[in-house]
Amino acid sequence: MDKEKNKLLKNAIDSIILGVQDSRKKDPRRVVSAIRNVYAGVLLLCKQVLWNASPDGSNGSLIYKDTHLKMINGKGLMVPKSIHGRTIDRSEIEKRFKELDLDLDWQGFRKLSQIRNDAEHLFMRDDTQSAEEALAAAMPIIVSLFNNHLEMDPSRSFGKRVWNQLLENRDVYDQQSTICYESFNNIKWSSPILQKSLAFFRCTECGSTLVKQENTKATNFEDISLRCTKCQKWLIKEEVFDMAISDSFPGDWHKIIIRGGTFPTTKCPNCGYGTWILDEGKCALCQSSESICWACRESYHPDELDEEEGICQRCIDIRYQMGKD
Repeated sequence: MDKEKNKLLKNAIDSIILGVQDSRKKDPRRVVSAIRNVYAGVLLLCKQVLWNASPDGSNGSLIYKDTHLKMINGKGLMVPKSIHGRTIDRSEIEKRFKELDLDLDWQGFRKLSQIRNDAEHLFMRDDTQSAEEALAAAMPIIVSLFNNHLEMDPSRSFGKRVWNQLLENRDVYDQQSTICYESFNNIKWSSPILQKSLAFFRCTECGSTLVKQENTKATNFEDISLRCTKCQKWLIKEEVFDMAISDSFPGDWHKIIIRGGTFPTTKCPNCGYGTWILDEGKCALCQSSESICWACRESYHPDELDEEEGICQRCIDIRYQMGKD
């Protein structure tokens, strides 16, 4: 029955994709079509959640109206009388979710259901704008079902174009932004500036702030793996942190320029990124705490070393004087 279960999920995704595409059209008739498709897709996603929660070997019994007791592998299980039998409707889905303590925001779903019923069985009572608002209310529910119940990445399920259209809904964007930020919860930060910089993350490819930490086993900076959930590009973490750390100091930089002081960060002579934190006396990325002149082997402040040659100003002066002599 795994084959049928996979078909159920594919049917749900296809319905939502068609609904999102319809919702982009200005034709009111396509808005009605969008409501029907998205509503059907949400129903199917809910059924997928219930199928996954059904006992093993019961053929997704929780999504069916008519079941009967059957012995399977020495156990009595409630199974559907037929895999082509009647499945449960919206109200029964809501009831079973609550009985299983599966949380979902039903308000937008009920509104969408009402408009869908009017369009399907009578006529549109609300104007097109109301229908579009109801459709938008369903989008966070779709993402919630993927993230919280199916444990799937919706950005990979819908494809780049449809996913970006979903992100245009502010609620979906905020929801995804929270998921991205919380993906770093298990990281033990070696420098507080690294954690502070998360609020300034941007994709180095498309500029989106939706950058997610994909390595669920990572607990330290070295194991972090970054991907943009908008353009789907895998990112070089050092480049993302370098840019974010730079962006996290704009107010301080303004004051420093006025007062004629020095910048709070500078280029690390070891890893080459502008992430040497002056107050900490080390690089936030490579954690190096020494900048060594390769010529005299003495420790110097990074600003006192030549970036290209890696030697200190004293050695530069000596070389210059020897050249003159």
